[in-house]
Amino acid sequence: VYFAYHKFAAPMQWSEVVYQYRLIPFSLVNLVSSFLMGLEMVAGLCILFGLFTRAAAILGGSVVAVFLAAIQINIIKKVYIYCGCFKKQAYFTDVTYQNRNITFLILVLIVLLIINKNPRFGLDSVIKKLIKK
Repeated sequence: VYFAYHKFAAPMQWSEVVYQYRLIPFSLVNLVSSFLMGLEMVAGLCILFGLFTRAAAILGGSVVAVFLAAIQINIIKKVYIYCGCFKKQAYFTDVTYQNRNITFLILVLIVLLIINKNPRFGLDSVIKKLIKK
């Protein structure tokens, strides 16, 4: 939600970030950036409130995996970019690697949410209890 908030706050800047990855045609940049921004927000809110947690984690994990792959592709091509995760930052090699590592850790946390089959907190737990009654 935090990452998506910054994208919603500056959608044109986020479109520029998506463009700098140079992995999609220019004509699709605005569409793809809006779509990714929306997916990230929906998945984040669902995880935050514990609603459809596993499905949201899979959705969020897919988005994070795409970012991780895109960052790694650009590292391999020696194109050091701003990942778009946080507020605008410098374009340095070490920052690109740091962003990749942070993205990987987020992906690990999402996998832990996915494999959790017994929600104890959040709206999923409340729904499960209501269904049992």
